[in-house]
Amino acid sequence: MNISLLIPVFNGKDYLLSLARQLKTIDSQGIETVIVNDGSTDLVCRDFETYFVNITNCKIIHKSHSGIVDSLNLGIANCSNEVIARMDVDDEFSINRFLLQYEMIMNSANCGAVFCDYEIVGEDDRFLGTIPTAIFPELVRLSLINPQRTPHPGVMFRKSLVEQCGGYLNGDFPVEDLGLWIRLSAIAELRSIPSSLLTYRIRRNSTTYREREKMLNATSKLFQTFVPELSNLDFLEISRKQLLGYKGISRGDYRHLLAVRDLMKLVSLSNFPRKIRWIFYFKFATSIARPRFISPTLILLAQFIQRKRYRLEVSKSG
Repeated sequence: MNISLLIPVFNGKDYLLSLARQLKTIDSQGIETVIVNDGSTDLVCRDFETYFVNITNCKIIHKSHSGIVDSLNLGIANCSNEVIARMDVDDEFSINRFLLQYEMIMNSANCGAVFCDYEIVGEDDRFLGTIPTAIFPELVRLSLINPQRTPHPGVMFRKSLVEQCGGYLNGDFPVEDLGLWIRLSAIAELRSIPSSLLTYRIRRNSTTYREREKMLNATSKLFQTFVPELSNLDFLEISRKQLLGYKGISRGDYRHLLAVRDLMKLVSLSNFPRKIRWIFYFKFATSIARPRFISPTLILLAQFIQRKRYRLEVSKSG
């Protein structure tokens, strides 16, 4: 497979050994690994080479600390392949992740990025739930309105299309990934694999945790242009009809529920007349007014509460 795996690292010493072990398991797949050391202070440069000395086709790039956006763009520039997969130093991937995503992105010339379902764990490996993704192109684009549906460390994308979109932008930080997916979705399809291929770790010193308020403000700014792009009756009708496609798919009822939440959020943020909004609210609500949705609703709610409690617990202990 002609894939480059891009991994930016800043002070990830505690996870480098685990990362090296994971990378060794995919050595036979012929994947190029590009690790960008963003001026880490917990290790010196030569220590990185020690950890990854046995990984075939591995590039390690050292730079002064300038942040995730610069690291990602530098990494992309140094990736030899058109197809690039992302992961973070503290995350874990399924052994078949890259093959499944590569097959999907290569089977559609208009596919710009492929996501996947993912599990969330805490620093203590506590299980905090599974996030099912949207799968179908229109619904994946719609799901950007709830950004946790498209996990950044679990994406695979086409280098040329990402560069055409301007790459990652400092002005979008700390939601530089969301800004890129919004721009990419305007020129290409976004898809997803209906399987859990990533284990995402919540860490107290991660950007997601430390910059939560800034992330909300930056997201709101991006939505000022993104929401109007989606707020048309044709897009809503196509998205609503695509809900039928979840029948028979793994965790289909969960995907249906989350898509309805996405649709309702879009309508609430749009400038549709009140009558139109209520018509769509009714259509969306009736689509989940079935006994089979009771259990998935309770499970998703319980996992959401569990993650909220964990973040509160970590903030108190930190």
